[in-house]
Amino acid sequence: MQNTSNKKIHRAFTVVAGLILLMLPGSLIQNTSGLFYTPICESLGIKLSEYSLHMTIMSIAGLVIAPLVVMLFDKFDSRITVTFAVVVEAAVFIVNSFAQSVYVFYFTALLMAFCYALILNHCIHIVVNKWFAVRAATIIGICGSAQGVGGAIFNALGGFIIEQYGWRICYLVWTAVILMIGLPAAVFMIRKDPAELGLKPYGYDESKSTGEAQRSNSQLAGVSLKQAMKSPVLYMCGISVSLIGAVATLNFYMTSYLTAQDIALSAAGTITSAVMFGNILGKIAIGMYLDKKLIYGPIFGVLPGFVAMLLLVFVAGGNVPLLLISFFLFGMSYGVATVMGSVLVKNIFGFREFAKIWTVMGMMLGIFSSPVSTIWALVVENFGYHTAMLVGAGLYVVAVILALAAIKFSARIKDNWTVD
Repeated sequence: MQNTSNKKIHRAFTVVAGLILLMLPGSLIQNTSGLFYTPICESLGIKLSEYSLHMTIMSIAGLVIAPLVVMLFDKFDSRITVTFAVVVEAAVFIVNSFAQSVYVFYFTALLMAFCYALILNHCIHIVVNKWFAVRAATIIGICGSAQGVGGAIFNALGGFIIEQYGWRICYLVWTAVILMIGLPAAVFMIRKDPAELGLKPYGYDESKSTGEAQRSNSQLAGVSLKQAMKSPVLYMCGISVSLIGAVATLNFYMTSYLTAQDIALSAAGTITSAVMFGNILGKIAIGMYLDKKLIYGPIFGVLPGFVAMLLLVFVAGGNVPLLLISFFLFGMSYGVATVMGSVLVKNIFGFREFAKIWTVMGMMLGIFSSPVSTIWALVVENFGYHTAMLVGAGLYVVAVILALAAIKFSARIKDNWTVD
């Protein structure tokens, strides 16, 4: 049996490496989608709000199937479920490359919903919390930051490909990336639970060094889903991360925002890559903040994004250095919702029914974020980009207030933790 005192590298870190690799092509689901908005709308002669509807469809479908995805992930070998999601993602991009109508994107969005729900919303959070008894928040942040790495690389690459060869070729390149990187990670590296290999989570012995640590990190301690749903704290957490996630979807329009200022698509793709570089640092930082003290997460996680919105509205203009700084800061808050959400669930409600409670949280996130992509498009079309950014800054403030309130009232819930 392996633990932290064993000199041999724990199998958990191979799993982490697999999750990091999976997030690279996983970033193509959302993080590079903004590249396609303007060229596809121009190519097919459709409005921005018409095309953006496919992201709303994907979010709603992901919301609906979330309980099924978690059930399948729990029931079957992760090598089967994750591999299936990777193959579906590749197939979607192949179909998209031949699209002649916006309705094709609506159809493929329904398929992509499975990949969105499994790869981006559940896989990391469930797997990491099973494999790590200590520092799980930091590890989740590190794994999630790989999505930012992928977004940074593929935004710059995609902008060049679309400008030189067109958006259809870019979709085919994305397909190759998914199969070359995602498949090996899914098949050979990722395992759902250390118990499948006869192992204990990393840090298991350390978690038993004190009674409090054992209680906090036990995979059995916590409250039931029924108890959690009776508490207003769950809804405070859910609405908070949902509002942060809603602001994050503004990223879909950042490339169009830049091209509207007569910045070339390839240059716009490079500038928007700053969002993903910020995302890398932001996800690691939010994990470290949350591991250190829970209240640090919402405060320092959202502050960079709030500053970014104000810079873009009142200062940046067409100044490229200021745009890069603003986009980097926005990126630091871009991935806060999912990392903070899962850590709040584990720390407030425990791991006893973590997957079920996190699914409910994910459904709340989906309810809020599903229509937001289309709403942002309508705001942009009717009131402009700056109005959307000011609304985003306001949502950040509300999100922080709700998260801090949830943390303040969480002690009562922890008093009811039991070991099932």
